[in-house]
Amino acid sequence: MTDSYQEAHRYPGGITKYLFDHLISDESGDSALAARVKHLEDLSTSNISFTVKDSEAEPAAVQGAKVTINGKSGTTGAAGGCTINGILWGTYTVTVTKTGFTDYSNEITVDGSHTSFNISLTAAS
Repeated sequence: MTDSYQEAHRYPGGITKYLFDHLISDESGDSALAARVKHLEDLSTSNISFTVKDSEAEPAAVQGAKVTINGKSGTTGAAGGCTINGILWGTYTVTVTKTGFTDYSNEITVDGSHTSFNISLTAAS
């Protein structure tokens, strides 16, 4: 395997993102191909919604939690929800932080049928 092939498979966001980033940033790149890759990227992204609650017996919404995925972040509202737009399909680590709670970190897979995630935070000791 060539180095660029291996690099593309390890690239954050996957092969489509690798192609898009390298074709757009390369002035000698094929603009028609770059446009097709951009279109493919648009087809393989989702807006991801998160609902964050505490881990009590009767879970309550956690307002003001910071949710981060693939370098993008959002803050939960009064109902414990937030949406982060334009996440390429793939596997990512999602982190959630909020004062008074233990930091949360877990791997999730985003695709066309997995766009909503429930997260439970544990109160800090």
